[in-house]
Amino acid sequence: MVRPVFQVSQIPFAHDCVNLVIGRNGIGKTTLLDTLAGEIDENGNDTQSVRPNTAYITQNHGLFESLTVSEQIDIIRQVDRISGPEAVGNSSHALNKLIGILNPHRKTRMGMLSGGQAQIVSVWSACMLNRELYLFDEPLSGVDPDNASLIADSITSLLPRAGSDVQQQRLQEKMKRTVVVTLHSMEQIFLFGDPWLIILSDEGMRGTGLAEQESMAEQAGLSTPRIRAGKASSFLKNENSHQSSDIFRNLVGQE
Repeated sequence: MVRPVFQVSQIPFAHDCVNLVIGRNGIGKTTLLDTLAGEIDENGNDTQSVRPNTAYITQNHGLFESLTVSEQIDIIRQVDRISGPEAVGNSSHALNKLIGILNPHRKTRMGMLSGGQAQIVSVWSACMLNRELYLFDEPLSGVDPDNASLIADSITSLLPRAGSDVQQQRLQEKMKRTVVVTLHSMEQIFLFGDPWLIILSDEGMRGTGLAEQESMAEQAGLSTPRIRAGKASSFLKNENSHQSSDIFRNLVGQE
């Protein structure tokens, strides 16, 4: 299987809103996150390590299946010696509401949770940590619409918001966090407000002119997806939500 390669230093990312990576299955969304996390270098080689100051939630969740929900929560709170979301400048309301969904399952072992419930715990765990880079690989996958909205709110709460507590906003601005999320469903894009889109597509899409990247990929037998970036709203030609989804599908080459 051909592996996509990315020179992440040449991909524009935003710091004031969530970065959503969209594209068809197999285009390289997860590979881009692996590269940002440091697990893959820009030549496509595995490094078996994650960059410091990074929280990375993969599709496998990365949870301790033998622990109960309560034990998992306690471990996360001990990592940064935190007693609540407000300790790292995150939104206590969004995160407390998210983890509150699992109150009836506090004594359930992580391995016995549904995929959606495990997703809630993994997203909450990452959002509780004080990091500069947050990576979420399809965090809304397998989650019902109501919980998907809560997860999106929790992830968005990692960034400064107008009207938030002054101390909280100062800390968030000081951190200059970068939040990157991969997404498959075009209907869920605006759950994250007006996010910054990183659109990966096949050949034929006008890219960013990364000639060196394309040459390297050709010589190594690797693929180089075309990249477009910009606010989600800038790609829309009308305000009809159904037609908007169709526009995004066309951009990424989905049927």
